[in-house]
This record gives sequence, structure tokens and C-alpha cells, in this order.
Amino acid sequence: DIDYTASAYRIFMFYNNRSIKVFNIELNGNNETMIVGGQWGDIGIQLNGYGIYSLNNTQLHIENCYIHHMALDGILSGYVGVTEASNPTPVTLINVRSEYNSRQGLSWVGGIGLTAVNCQFNHTGRIFHSSPAAGIDIEAEYGVNRNGLFINCEMINNVGVGVLIDTGDSADIRFINCKMIGTTN
Repeated sequence: DIDYTASAYRIFMFYNNRSIKVFNIELNGNNETMIVGGQWGDIGIQLNGYGIYSLNNTQLHIENCYIHHMALDGILSGYVGVTEASNPTPVTLINVRSEYNSRQGLSWVGGIGLTAVNCQFNHTGRIFHSSPAAGIDIEAEYGVNRNGLFINCEMINNVGVGVLIDTGDSADIRFINCKMIGTTN
């Protein structure tokens, strides 16, 4: 019943911008103090609770940030309608820690070009969780996902898998010198 839903937040929501740069911040979603109701959505609790929600931005750069304890995802990035022939929509993450979030550390749901360097997507779902409770979830929900590059990244101790790539058209994604350690999955 929609009359009984309550979303937590989108701390930063970036929509239809040319260039977004976020540096040197800490975002604490405080999910460990939330009183959580029942299921909403397809699986688990799929209501707003994002640290950074970025949709249809031409460029996104996040550096030296700690994003943690969100009710849903630490970071969600997507571009609606992107195809293989589209211009790049680069997302750059450098020294980002996205930890103890409830659904994902990072959701990439459409775009051409995502680079993550020295990032940590750890401990997803350890307070409460919604599936898939992954460190990184790559789902081409809004178009294609192309040219992902993860260098020196960690996906450790998530309730779900370290990396999930299962929905839509995703290709050309590489992991170089990354560490994935599953303790429950």
C-alpha cells in the first residue's frame, strides 16, 4: 500500500548535468539506527536511501569520499537510453569507500565508461539488506553498460556477492588487481 511507504533520502541527487565533481566528503546514511518496516518493491526494501544518486549526467567524478551506512546504495549511476553508439558518459571514482550500505556499494545501471581506482565496496548488507546485497551491481537497466574498469578495488565481506552482472546488456568490463573475499556468499 503506497500510503504506508516512507523513503529515507537521497543525500545528493544529480540529474541532467554536464559535469559533476564531488571531493573529500563523508556521507553517513545512519542505517544502523533506522526502524525498518516490511518489504517494498520486488525484493526486500527497495525505497530511496542513496548517498549519491546520479542520473543522465554527462560526467561524474567522485574522489576521496567515504559513503557509508545508506538505506539502499552508496552510489547509483545511470544514463537512460544509452546505446553502444552513444557518446561516452564517463564516471570516475578514485579513493572511494562505499561500505555498510544495505543493497549495494555501487549500482551502475547504464553508461559508457566507468573507472574505479583504489575503491572499496565492502560490508554491504551487514546492518540490514535488500537483495542482491552486492559490493558492486552492474545492471544495464536504463541502456547498455560498456567499458568498465576497476583497478586496485576491494569487494569484501558483502552479504551477497562481490560483483553481480546479470541484467541487461553489459560488456567490456575489466577487473585489474582487485580483491574479492566472500564470507557468506
